[in-house]
Amino acid sequence: MRLSGEYLYEDHAISFGWEYEKVDVFNVFMQHYLGSWYFDSIEDFENGVAGSFEYQNNPSLNRDDAAAAFSLGTNTLYVEDAWDVNGELNVTYGLRYERTFNDDTPNLNSSFVERYGFENTENLDGLDLFLPRIGFTWDAAEDLVIRGGAGRFSGGRPNVFISNAFTNDGSRIALYQSWKDSSSERGYLDNADPSGIPQRAQDQVAASVLGGPNSNIDAIAPDFEIPTTWQYSIASDYRADLTDFGLGDDWFISAEVLYKHIEKDLIWSDLSRVLDTSKGNNGLTVDGRPIYTHADENRGNRDVLLGNSSGGHSLIETLSIAKKWDNGLSANFSYAHSKIRDRISATGTSTNTAYEHNPVFDPENPGVGRSSFETKHRFTLNLSYNAELFEGYNSGFHLFWERKSGTPYTWLLDYNADDGLSGDLDLTGDFLAYIPTGADDSAVVYDNGYSYEQLMTQLDEIGLSTSGGYIEKNSSVSPWTTSVNMRFEQEIPGLLEGHKGIFYVDVQNALAIFDKDSARIYRNKFGTSSSAIVGYSINDVSQYVYSDASATSSDRPVDFLDRESTWSLKIGVKYIF
Repeated sequence: MRLSGEYLYEDHAISFGWEYEKVDVFNVFMQHYLGSWYFDSIEDFENGVAGSFEYQNNPSLNRDDAAAAFSLGTNTLYVEDAWDVNGELNVTYGLRYERTFNDDTPNLNSSFVERYGFENTENLDGLDLFLPRIGFTWDAAEDLVIRGGAGRFSGGRPNVFISNAFTNDGSRIALYQSWKDSSSERGYLDNADPSGIPQRAQDQVAASVLGGPNSNIDAIAPDFEIPTTWQYSIASDYRADLTDFGLGDDWFISAEVLYKHIEKDLIWSDLSRVLDTSKGNNGLTVDGRPIYTHADENRGNRDVLLGNSSGGHSLIETLSIAKKWDNGLSANFSYAHSKIRDRISATGTSTNTAYEHNPVFDPENPGVGRSSFETKHRFTLNLSYNAELFEGYNSGFHLFWERKSGTPYTWLLDYNADDGLSGDLDLTGDFLAYIPTGADDSAVVYDNGYSYEQLMTQLDEIGLSTSGGYIEKNSSVSPWTTSVNMRFEQEIPGLLEGHKGIFYVDVQNALAIFDKDSARIYRNKFGTSSSAIVGYSINDVSQYVYSDASATSSDRPVDFLDRESTWSLKIGVKYIF
């Protein structure tokens, strides 16, 4: 809902208003709701012999009773003045005030309060922001416009991160895991039926008492603030006459630089972990990395707090050149370069994914590094030609070409839940791999016949060049991709007056017709992609024990998309009346 007005006074156009937005959420999210069966081998799967089973539901066995149901919205007041300082300069400045309302709260979990001394019922109600902004447009010359601006902005993160605190408040979802069930009634594992839920698991979930100490809890920090960024931009638009170069006039050239500074962002912390001071140098490895264990060994569950961090930035530069000719030909070329740094890219929507799948030195203190969303280089070209090959009916030829650099990924230490940096915690982490500075680096020892020389050979095979230390977050990149799409469309007469048809031919990835190798399309397997480089454990004196070569060049977390790498043809007719 919006009410707005404008008041004109001399050289000022003052706009003002109120906006109201409300979202009603009913989010049913349960992992393992249909049951998750785990098999130790293909043979066991064929024989119906499961290694373990996992199931979640509300004790009523009605999944809707587990839903996160809440309302979230904002009231916004704004005022803005567009001031024509003179005939060449316009300055726009204003202020937005946003106040969030969120009357619903997660259900209180008394066990959580006993553990940490504060409630898990925090929501966003009453959080507010002042968002000042200023911009200008300057006609610097007859054919040159310079524009820019600065301001504070909010948003950019999905509501599901807030929803997790309602879903996982300990009072909605019960979990059954076969490996925690000591009963002899686990015979269903020897006769696994993935099409159904074992009665034993249903009975255990139905008998669960929610709100107890063994729930996985998500909570919002009591001092949580809405994420904000400061953005600054400067741009120019130029109408160029290139007749002297034989290229004609009326070329449109535009360039822009945009910088974003992350003032407040999201961060997740696992309250259930503490330093394992029984290991190493008071809980640290030889190189100073924290080693974690359970805060309460008898509980064995995780509690994750959603809070705020700061730091990180984006720098994006763009250039575009466009031209239209009188003969019906038009072209538009653009280039974008970006450098994006963040602490957590948060490519997954669950708390577990956001916390675990972020390449880090220390998951409780993630550093700023290259974002998973960075596309460093992107080139595009649009070509169009329109003419009347048949009088009164347009014929159009269109071509779109794109070439862009690949998306980042990271090489990590292999997963080790039992003897690694996270012990047997429910949440582990994507741990940045440590590369020894030499064969005599005291931070690393070797086992199972593995050696420093084998590790160096392995690094060379996967294309990593390093003098030692931690492999940086997202320091590797998937291959560049190139695509060409083409379209021909021809207007044709309609059956009645005022009607017309369009006959069209689309060719997707047309480059594959001429050069199939250049048309290969790649994509990272997940939003935050990573792959293990070496198997490890931590010994009694907190050294890394490297025991096997986990990665080869074929283990890069990059998929070749065979279907998308072929060309395809679509022919159709559209009738307009």
